[in-house]
Amino acid sequence: MISYEAILKKMEEKAGEARLQKDERKIRETVEAIKTLCELILEDKKGEIPSGTAPGGERPVQTTVYHQEKLETDDGANGDSLLDF
Repeated sequence: MISYEAILKKMEEKAGEARLQKDERKIRETVEAIKTLCELILEDKKGEIPSGTAPGGERPVQTTVYHQEKLETDDGANGDSLLDF
């Protein structure tokens, strides 16, 4: 769980970064990050936010499937190396 205090500390860090920026685009990006942190606090109902949860819903589950079948080619290559022609 992430506490309000941790989020507020991060907001202060980002505000400091924004003050030091000269590029308007970088300032806007930093302020957008602060806005997102504000939304986290405002959307929270209990005072603490689960650390793995994004605002607006659950995180999608990613699954990776590995197939270990050898690729059969019929192109006349003479070896398994990428450098074989």
